[in-house]
Amino acid sequence: MDWPSQLGEGYAALQRSWGEIEVATRTTRSFQLSCVPGLLQTPDYARAILTRCSQLLQGATDVEDGVAARMDRQRVLQEPSAGRRHVLLFEGALHHGVAPAPVMRAQIEHLVSATTLPTFTLGIVPQREEQQVLLSHDFSILDDRVFFELYSGEMCLTLPEEVALYRKVFDTLASGAAYGEDARRLLASAAAAWD
Repeated sequence: MDWPSQLGEGYAALQRSWGEIEVATRTTRSFQLSCVPGLLQTPDYARAILTRCSQLLQGATDVEDGVAARMDRQRVLQEPSAGRRHVLLFEGALHHGVAPAPVMRAQIEHLVSATTLPTFTLGIVPQREEQQVLLSHDFSILDDRVFFELYSGEMCLTLPEEVALYRKVFDTLASGAAYGEDARRLLASAAAAWD
């Protein structure tokens, strides 16, 4: 679906729609190549992302309402009955300057606290290690659907063989990711690089 169609009612409406999907999802597996996913963004980081999208698409302008709605979505991370979430973040995303240095540093520090959430798993895919699959694009597997974003819109795959392929890619990336203290070390190093 193209972004102008999805953003017809603005960023806040789109964020609320995603919030409903996330609450209904039992298992989320997400790989993010270039930026921190919405459920883990700080308000300043989210503002930078939505501002850049608004400028690129020249569409919805309710950035502040979109940020507030995106922050509201994050309540699902505190609800133990809301399902399991496993996010893989490519280490390079921590160095991709989508916001000013202080915002990037604060965002990375926020991720450190996310590593302790009980229903959430954060893995960092190291950028200086050999990968078993090509890192082609971001994607999220929500139960039995795969979503990924393009510059022009969002796509959803539902064929079982396509979903199975993305699960295989996710599992392969997850097997080489850093977790716990190892992830926190990579995050601390990335945060220090923004000083």
